[in-house]
Amino acid sequence: MNVISRLLLWLLLKSEKGGGIQMIIVMASLIIYGDITIAQVPTGSKAAVKTRLATLGYDENGTPLKIEE
Repeated sequence: MNVISRLLLWLLLKSEKGGGIQMIIVMASLIIYGDITIAQVPTGSKAAVKTRLATLGYDENGTPLKIEE
C-alpha cells in the first residue's frame, strides 16, 4: 500500500469511527486498485464494502465480474 493510500485510510478511520458512505467508497476503491484487501476492512464495514464492490461490478478481491452475454 502506498503512502497516500495509508494516509487516506488512516484519516477516514479516525474521522468516521467505523463507517460512513465515504469510507465505504474509499475502501472499495482501494481494494479495486489493490492497495488493501477485504481482510483489512474493519469487520463492521465488510458487508457494505462487498455490496459496493458488487454494485460496481467487482468481487470482494477487486476482480471484475465476468459479464455473460
